[in-house]
Formats: sequence, C-alpha cells, structure tokens
Amino acid sequence: MDASASSYPVGVNVFDTVADQDHLVTCIEGSAIFDAVAGTTYLLMFADIDGDTTNGGDLAVTLDVAPAPIAVSLTVDGTARLSNNGAIVTVSGTIACNRSAEFAEVDAFLTQTVGRFKVVGFGFSEASCGPSPTAWSLDVSGDTGRFGGGAIDAQISAFACDAFSCGDAFVQTTVRARR
Repeated sequence: MDASASSYPVGVNVFDTVADQDHLVTCIEGSAIFDAVAGTTYLLMFADIDGDTTNGGDLAVTLDVAPAPIAVSLTVDGTARLSNNGAIVTVSGTIACNRSAEFAEVDAFLTQTVGRFKVVGFGFSEASCGPSPTAWSLDVSGDTGRFGGGAIDAQISAFACDAFSCGDAFVQTTVRARR
C-alpha cells in the first residue's frame, strides 16, 4: 500500500479485525508492506503526520501485490591487490540485482596465515546494484598484522534493499594476493 503520492505526509496504519493497538499490523510513513491472510478483515487508517496547522490535503493511495523479494548475485575476482607493503588488500568482483536497489553494500572478511600468525581484516563498501552486473571494489586492512602474497581466505557478503524488500548473497572463496 503506497500513500507517498499524497500532497501531505501520510501515516499508514493497518489493523487486522479491530482498529486497536492489540491488532496493529503495521504503522509507518508513506507506504506499508504486510502479509495479508485470506479471510481476515483489514482496516486501514491514514493520518496527517506533518504537524502543521493545516489538516490533510489530497490523499492518493494505491494497493497492489508486492513484487517478489529482491534477489542479489555476487562474484569475487580470483586475484586481489596488495598495497602499502601488505597493510591493505583490495578485493573486487561484481554485484547484480533482479531490479534496481535503493541501497547495496559489499562486506569482506579476510584471513591469511603468515608464518605462525593469522592475519584478519574486515572492510565494506557501498555498491550500485541493478539488473546489469556492476563492478565493486573494497580495501581491507589487516587488524592483526600485514597480509602477504599468496592465498587469502575470503568471506564476501552483499545485501541490497529496495522499497519492498532486502536480499543478500554470500561467497566463500580463496583469492590470490599480488603486489
């Protein structure tokens, strides 16, 4: 249910069966998503929430079936770049969503055994996510030392959200770090 095209800020309340606090399904500004159950009566309430002295305006509401949840796919390049004498590892790949996302992020957790020590690091970066694969790249600093050349275990995750849902993807792989 979307009331964001109204001429004033609209609070959307959805109740099941009875319009009281115990039966509140959702309360949100602009648009609401909820799982409707067949045979249940829903009551809708719209409120002027802008707090000025003018009440209301033109209410515009659409109701529709929400699209399927956003789907995220993620790839990780097999080679990573070492810089600053191993203090930073740059990992990269691509991200794609089945439709345009309003927000997307890629996170990387890297581990590497260097001698008798284990170097670990974490990094993240915002990304653009839409139907065409988009390149992403992020820097990871070693929290417990410097990374070396060679194999690094990588756990890469991504998530993306649109107005209706959020989705995620995860890749566990080994990347080869080179200077």
